[in-house]
Amino acid sequence: MVIEPEDNISKQEAVKLCQTVKTIEIAKDPDSRPKNAAFLTRFELFDEDVRDIIHSITLSDYRAGPEEDKNPSLKRPVWKFVKYINSIGIEIYIKIKFINNKHKIYVVSIHEEGLHDED
Repeated sequence: MVIEPEDNISKQEAVKLCQTVKTIEIAKDPDSRPKNAAFLTRFELFDEDVRDIIHSITLSDYRAGPEEDKNPSLKRPVWKFVKYINSIGIEIYIKIKFINNKHKIYVVSIHEEGLHDED
């Protein structure tokens, strides 16, 4: 996959999109994304909670991106963040894609930091 110019935005622009994009879809099917499903269940997090977490991403949470995704099913680069969540007392790993002309965020991964070796 080649990162297209329209996907090659700065990390500042990516953070701003995280804070403002309203439509957020979460990959949480237990069969395809078991770490996400287990994490959300364990900490009793719902879609609204994930939306709040994504909207609270700051520049200090940025880790990488844009990067090619190992899974090319959605032909978009991924962005990676690690954020400490006070309410549950842990750092979480977040991997997202901006889709639909950057009007939607697809949350590929959201789970405890350190569990993303094969994400």
